[in-house]
Amino acid sequence: MRGCYRACMSNSTKVSILAFALTLSGCSNSAPSDQNQVGEIPVATVAHAVATSARPSGCADRIGVELDRPLMVREDGAAFADPRLNDFQNRVEKAFRRAADAACRNDPKLVRALKPVRSVLVRSGAGADEPTFHVEPPKANVLMFEWHFGDVDLAVPERSDIEDGLRCWAGPERKECSDRGD
Repeated sequence: MRGCYRACMSNSTKVSILAFALTLSGCSNSAPSDQNQVGEIPVATVAHAVATSARPSGCADRIGVELDRPLMVREDGAAFADPRLNDFQNRVEKAFRRAADAACRNDPKLVRALKPVRSVLVRSGAGADEPTFHVEPPKANVLMFEWHFGDVDLAVPERSDIEDGLRCWAGPERKECSDRGD
């Protein structure tokens, strides 16, 4: 148990163990100072594990990311191999989440705009030289993420560019968004 406590226990289990250990260490007046352990895990170690694993969730954690695979083709129209698309999906999902979480930290308007979104559909759009986002009715809970992915051999845009695209989607009236998408 000592070697895998972070991976083997859920956050609620860690919190329960920590609370129990703190209760025990505070209730025993005859306990020597070195008996502040739960099993073989020192209380300080459990407290550190709980603190480091209980990070606040980001605004994109609950949003699924999918590829519009038929639109993920090379510039010449040839299809990408499935292993390349699978790798790309992992990379673009991480990039989207990091960018959304970073942008949400300072943009309550983006946080509100993302609340109804349940999934992001990643599509390659020829001519979309900036990452753009939009919702197509009637699917108000699906956010389209377009960029010229196929033309750039499945490269992923920079995080700052994805953040800018998200901010301009949530607040198109912003000064920096006036020429976006032209």
